[in-house]
Amino acid sequence: MIKRAKCQEKKSWRQRQPMLMEVSLVGALLLYSTISLEYFPPSNVTCCTLIWFRALGFVAFYGSMTLKLR
Repeated sequence: MIKRAKCQEKKSWRQRQPMLMEVSLVGALLLYSTISLEYFPPSNVTCCTLIWFRALGFVAFYGSMTLKLR
């Protein structure tokens, strides 16, 4: 019964792998989109958007990598 529970746990993690890859892709896109935001002249909107994209991208990318390694 314990072995069965371990196998089910591994199976559920394998099923989550594509979802974690998609989350890390979105996080990487958010991180790299900050480069294109720096092209526009500085204003309150671009500065706030830059900070939010960088923070959300970091959390999404490295959070999914941490969960994947776990």
